[in-house]
Amino acid sequence: MLIKINPKKLKSMRGGRSLTEIAELSDKAFSDVALFKWESGAMQPKEPNLKALLKVYGCKLEDIADPMEMTV
Repeated sequence: MLIKINPKKLKSMRGGRSLTEIAELSDKAFSDVALFKWESGAMQPKEPNLKALLKVYGCKLEDIADPMEMTV
């Protein structure tokens, strides 16, 4: 199944923490700028970044993603 990160869910998981704080918790796996782009929907995280993000938030993929419909 294809999935797409939901920017609103992702931003909600951050809570009151800053973009910089989350990026620092990732041990430099991603930057605050990248996180901003994911939260704004401008970009989707690549797999290594996504794994680091899930670890930082302590959540499952289903908590921040939505299934994508395939169009033909």
